Amino acid sequence: MTSIYEVLCWIAAGACLISATIGALAFRSGFAHPRAWFAIRVAQGAVVAPAALGAVLLAGVGESGHGLQYGYSLMAAAVSFAAEQLRLASASSVLARLNIDGSEGVRALPEVEQERLARQIALRELGVEAVALMVCVALLLRGAGAY
Repeated sequence: MTSIYEVLCWIAAGACLISATIGALAFRSGFAHPRAWFAIRVAQGAVVAPAALGAVLLAGVGESGHGLQYGYSLMAAAVSFAAEQLRLASASSVLARLNIDGSEGVRALPEVEQERLARQIALRELGVEAVALMVCVALLLRGAGAY
């Protein structure tokens, strides 16, 4: 079972690395491309497989002595979940920084400013997700026993 777990960790780490790179390039270009978001969601889904198997193995089905190894994939899933929470908080953070109060304040802005604001929020969310995926890469590689 441990070898299957390690293979899943390697696959998820690869998906996270590719998605984080795509997200970072999109962030650098200043355009939160829908393909970057798709790649991020695929990577987040890939993180679930080793985390689920790791939870089962940690519960006692797997080899003893590998509990810490299984915990790394669970931590990667927790990082991914925390990144989603930070992503959700990005909009309010950007609005607070610009002293805009909620949706009424946004509606009061000219349409060009609303679009600029939406791009800022989307780029911030993309940056948060890309960084989180890089952390997931490190955790999943550790879970795979790479170092």
